[in-house]
Amino acid sequence: MFWRRLALQATLVTDDSERHGLERAAAEMRALEERIVVESDAAVTVSMQEAELLAAVDGCCPISPLLPARPRLRSAGKPR
Repeated sequence: MFWRRLALQATLVTDDSERHGLERAAAEMRALEERIVVESDAAVTVSMQEAELLAAVDGCCPISPLLPARPRLRSAGKPR
């Protein structure tokens, strides 16, 4: 969800023109990303937080979060 990164970046810049440009870009990107999950058959996110945000979009397709795999535990008796 790139729009969130743009919105955060807009809060960090001091130049008004640059901030307004980033805010506009964030709004456009949010509209695009939300349209994608409405028009798609399914979507994948990289976090539960993103899945929850997208699931709140009216008409959203099914969302499947693809979470990072946990490291495999090694047996104490056998080195790999």
